[in-house]
Amino acid sequence: GTLVVSLNTPIDIDVEQTRVDLGDGNLSDGGGMEDLLLVLVDPNNKVVAKKLYEYNTSTATWSGDEPSAYEGNKSVTTSFTDLDVAIYKIYTYANINRSLSYFGDLKTMLNNIVVGNDFTLADATFADLGNSTSTTAPTVDAYNPMLLTACEEVHIEVGTTQAVVEMLRPLVEFEFKIVNHCQSQDLNVTNLTFKNFNPQ
Repeated sequence: GTLVVSLNTPIDIDVEQTRVDLGDGNLSDGGGMEDLLLVLVDPNNKVVAKKLYEYNTSTATWSGDEPSAYEGNKSVTTSFTDLDVAIYKIYTYANINRSLSYFGDLKTMLNNIVVGNDFTLADATFADLGNSTSTTAPTVDAYNPMLLTACEEVHIEVGTTQAVVEMLRPLVEFEFKIVNHCQSQDLNVTNLTFKNFNPQ
């Protein structure tokens, strides 16, 4: 069978959310992609295909394993052919080159994924990176692209299977401004809690 998959960036966080909106193209808030890695894994956890793309901002085109279609740096469509009928998983990672610049081991592992080998990345959504130290956590700032990831299960049948994968922001950046209006007293923050992230 053949898998045709479209990878979409998360929508602009400043607009009303709908499922059909794409990102705003801004790399630092996760609205765009400057590189994209796709890994297709079979039911035996073997890597059956891998594709790597890089976006050229000066020409507004993608290079590498050329996608069949794209909308700027916000959406890429590509295909995998000659697949056996089975249930596969597709793992996608965008902006890994610069966002993981301080996370050397993981970046090396992603870049060295080999077709035919076992897929050993334990947590493809990077949910555990919140426990990383400041020297190894992915870069999140206004000068670097935000890491995007996704993992989708796809059922390959005879013929062509279509799939749409919406990339996720596994990490976010917050800016807090606290003003002490009573200068004669110290201001101490003892606890800060966040709740209800990505409720699904």
